[in-house]
Amino acid sequence: MTNYVIGFLRPDVSGERWQQDQARIHALAEQRGWSVVLIYFGDPKRPGAVINRLMNLAYTEGVNEVIAPNTNHFEPGDLSALAKIADVICADTGTRYTIPAAREESDDPIVELVRGPDSRIAIRVAVEPDQQPGCGG
Repeated sequence: MTNYVIGFLRPDVSGERWQQDQARIHALAEQRGWSVVLIYFGDPKRPGAVINRLMNLAYTEGVNEVIAPNTNHFEPGDLSALAKIADVICADTGTRYTIPAAREESDDPIVELVRGPDSRIAIRVAVEPDQQPGCGG
């Protein structure tokens, strides 16, 4: 069964590299056997509306992942909001941003968004026990 994903990029962040960034999104999806249903180009003149539209698209298209060139394409707070709807994968590193309960088995590096006691969002990198420094055989 094919997994459908949405690509996301902001042309103002990509600059003249926007076509390369778009190609990287498609290449990552193809490498994983996924189909890109659409690429959403965020409008820098509407920052708050960009994440709302992207979340709406992810929800209505029923995708499990959104691929972006890197985290620079998100405004502060947008990544954690989007991860509540779909996992976000950065094409530059392959890092997957997710809410732990929504995660499926994957070989991607995992970054969990965790809310601390002071209500701030912290980032925790999940490391498998056999990958921890000082462990192994």
